[in-house]
Amino acid sequence: MSDRFRLTLGQLNPTVGDLPGNAALARKTWEAGRDAGAQLVALPELFLTGHDAKALLRNPAFQRDVTAHLEALAADCADGPALALGAPWVEGTKLHNAYLILQGGKITQRVLQHSPVPHSVFDAGPISGPYAVEGLRIGSPIGADGWESDVAETQAETGADILLIPNAEPHLRGAMDRRLNHMVARVIETELPLVYLNMAGGQDEAVYDGASF
Repeated sequence: MSDRFRLTLGQLNPTVGDLPGNAALARKTWEAGRDAGAQLVALPELFLTGHDAKALLRNPAFQRDVTAHLEALAADCADGPALALGAPWVEGTKLHNAYLILQGGKITQRVLQHSPVPHSVFDAGPISGPYAVEGLRIGSPIGADGWESDVAETQAETGADILLIPNAEPHLRGAMDRRLNHMVARVIETELPLVYLNMAGGQDEAVYDGASF
């Protein structure tokens, strides 16, 4: 592994249900990261679909369209840095909130959310270990998985060098203090550096305030 790793973060505003538009925005961000010499370009939780696409997520035709856009995006971003982004992911009869790593023209690795929020449309997945990009092992607790210790601690114990937490958390009074408290706790527990990447923009009644750190 090189002693230098450049990470480009896309704190962006996807449009709910607009798979072509969101994929184009991801591609543009990947190009900016490539031009900046990044090894990894990261986008937030559920970026490809937008966070509040609940009415669409259980539709088999929409699920197939998500897969097609992911595969096309992987092919388009084959020659350059890895691209990590959130999207729904179907395995068997289960629908997961996933974080997918596209590299070399393929979907090479995936992380599944372990603890979806109550009343979520997503099924719980096993705790995923870290994924490797250019020799760096990255743990990515997705969204609510970052609020508790079990996922981050397991990823640290299985070799993660850093934590990258993709989220889509809307603004609430006192939200920033709560986020910082949770993330500082993860750093203390794991003794790993941490990057928090949050969505920006408005979807229905929610306003995603970014504020990544």
